[in-house]
Amino acid sequence: MYADQTLRLLSDLRDTPDPLLSTRILTKFFNYLKDGKTLLIQPRWLPVYPEINDPCLFHIMPFGPDWASKVTSVIRKTCKAANVEYIRGDEVDDPNVISSIWKEIARATYVLVDLTGLNANVALELVLLILLARRFLWSGKGIQKRISFNLSANFVSNVTT
Repeated sequence: MYADQTLRLLSDLRDTPDPLLSTRILTKFFNYLKDGKTLLIQPRWLPVYPEINDPCLFHIMPFGPDWASKVTSVIRKTCKAANVEYIRGDEVDDPNVISSIWKEIARATYVLVDLTGLNANVALELVLLILLARRFLWSGKGIQKRISFNLSANFVSNVTT
């Protein structure tokens, strides 16, 4: 009964979303459960969702190596030919870079991760990708020797050399 009431209150917010009211409703519901295990965790930034009719590929990769510009060029041209917007973390306009990377990963219909030359920026973007539970395609040259964790829960496919 309490769950039905909570769902009704939340569905009333579909037309005019109110994050604060949603939080209050869900907090009351979780307090009602009193199971000591259920937590309400909210991201720091508002959710963004992919637009199916506006495809976008977010490309996670290191930007400094000599090969990076060639890879970027090939992927960008491929996206353009397929009418898919192409974006990388260093191309965002927002001064709050982490927030904008979160938003771009969240709104992307496709995510490509190049783990060659894994660096801190790539690792951070990969963590955001996993936190958002987004599926992705990853590739990397010589990467299997450097990765000690299992990406298989999230990846769509991988290409390694």
